[in-house]
Formats: sequence, structure tokens, C-alpha cells
Amino acid sequence: MAKVINWNFFINPVVQVVMIAVVSVLLYIMSAIYLQEARILDPNPSLQIDHKLENKIKIKTGLFINNFLKADLIKNQFALMGVVWFEFHKRDIELSKLEEAVFSKAEVKPQANLHDNLCGSATPVVQEKDGVILAQYPVKIDFIANLDHKLYPFDSHRLSLVLNNMHLDSDRFAFELDQDSLAISPNVVTHGWKMISQKVSAGYVRKQITGLQVASYPRVVYAIDFVRNSFKDILLLLLPLLVLFFMSMFSFSYDHKIDRENILEIGVASVAAMVAYRFVIDTVAPNTPYFMLVDWLFALFLVLSFLVFLINVFDLFKKYRGLVVLSLHLALVISWYGLLFIWG
Repeated sequence: MAKVINWNFFINPVVQVVMIAVVSVLLYIMSAIYLQEARILDPNPSLQIDHKLENKIKIKTGLFINNFLKADLIKNQFALMGVVWFEFHKRDIELSKLEEAVFSKAEVKPQANLHDNLCGSATPVVQEKDGVILAQYPVKIDFIANLDHKLYPFDSHRLSLVLNNMHLDSDRFAFELDQDSLAISPNVVTHGWKMISQKVSAGYVRKQITGLQVASYPRVVYAIDFVRNSFKDILLLLLPLLVLFFMSMFSFSYDHKIDRENILEIGVASVAAMVAYRFVIDTVAPNTPYFMLVDWLFALFLVLSFLVFLINVFDLFKKYRGLVVLSLHLALVISWYGLLFIWG
């Protein structure tokens, strides 16, 4: 005779605590593995690499970042202090032409007098040797970036800063790079985020201005990749959802004949608290028109908690409550894996 499984064993409060601990460890392990790899979805600025540099006037340029005054990858607000520099031969171009360069989606202010362009009335630091001029501009740059928050709060990001000079023709001039074209001070601090790589690219952009006119000008893209260096923000955001879901699961440990009122109160309280917590998520999460990972995780916890509530309201699966508990835990683990490693 086949052995009958005692499903009531799994609704024992002590057994439930053990299952909650096991599920929590599994979710943590999956999350830690997922965060080990930088998954960057941010779009790269348009840039065409120039392969015909032989007959062009080359202008070396670069950016030194001394510090980030603001680096909020959630609100998309950034401010840095640094130095923009150009190196060129004085017979090739006038310095005033290079001062027409601008950063896309940015407000640039010299540190000296906080004007709103690259140089304003601030005097650059200019050095000349054998006709080669090195011009350095200490600047404060406030800017925004094109960030994709689909994977929030498990997101990584590429911060791109784009330098254009629409007063130069890319058929005559080209920006040239060297190993120091993007330098970052080792004392830079970005709370909650870690810089893992940096890259600088030079080329040009062609844009259709009118039906017959095409603008072509040189461009430099400075890119820095960031990953989260702490699990704290993720834990504080998702832990309340986990607690509310696990709390609702304990309702299966009550006897419906004796504690039906308490069971329903737990179900209503869990679902209501979860809905209310949605407003907390909205205040800390990025404001986007599309669904983020946190939205799907919230929907997952809300649906599972509501299922627990419905099962208790209609007193379903009386003999298989333990199987229901196991199934809901398994559904959480599988869905978490699917959202991280398949959808994400």
C-alpha cells in the first residue's frame, strides 16, 4: 500500500519557519549571483568612428574628473568637478574655436566664476611649447544621462558624457585621444555605486539639418560603468514585501473552525499593507513609463498574498493546505529566478 503523505506536516509553524529560512537563503543566493555581473541596458550615444584621419587636423582632448558632487543614478542627476583640456598646434586652429565645445544635456560652469558655457570670461590655464598649446579649463558640469531602469533595483548603469563642437567640420578636424583622455581621481566617491570600468571614444556625428543640408562635427564620448556595491538598498526595498508575504503564509497554521476571524484579519492586513507599501516604492524608485523589475516583483508578492487570502476566505484545499504552502513557496522561488535570469 502506497504511503499517504501527511500534508499537514508542512503547515506546522516550526516547519513554516524552516521553509521561510530556506526560501530566503535561496532568494539571497540568486540575487547575489545576479549582481556579480554588470547588466547594462543604457543606450550608447550615437558616434561614427572616423577611419580617415590622414589629412585632418587632429586636436587632442580629454577630461579629468576630480570628484562627483552629485551622482544620483535613481533621479538621474549628476554634477562633477574636473578639468577639460585641449592640446593642439597654434597654426592649426584658434583657441576660441575650441571654446565653442559643449557637453550634451549638461550645464557647464567654470569653477572660477560659474558662467554657463565652457569658458565664459574665465581665463583658461594655457601652456605653450614649440608651438603646441595645452589649454585647461577647470569646470563644474551638471548633467543628466540616458539611463534605462528596467532592472531596478538590480540595475547597473553606464554614465555617458558627450562633448560636441558643432563649429568644427569633421571633414577637416578630428578629436584625438590618448591614454589620459579620461582620468578619474582615486579619491572620487559615489555612495552606493562602484565604478568598474571607463572608456572614451572619439569620432563624428552627421545630422540632417534641412532637406539639403547635413551637419557633420566631431564628438567625444566619455563613458563610466557603475554597479551597486551594497545589497542594503535592495534589501530595504524588498524585505517588507517578503515579510508581508511570509506573514500571510502563517494563516495556514490556524484552525479554520476556531480561528477563522484571525485568519481573515491576517489576510486582509497583509494585502492592504502591501498595497499601501506601493506608495513607498513609488517615492524611492525611478519615475519611468515602463515596468521595472521592482514592479514585477511587487505584482508577484501581491498576487501570491491575494491567493492566500482567497484560499482562506473560501476555505479551499482543506486536506492539502501543506501542499498549497509548498506550492506557493516554490512559485516564489521559480518566479524570482525567472524575473532575474530570463526576463531580466
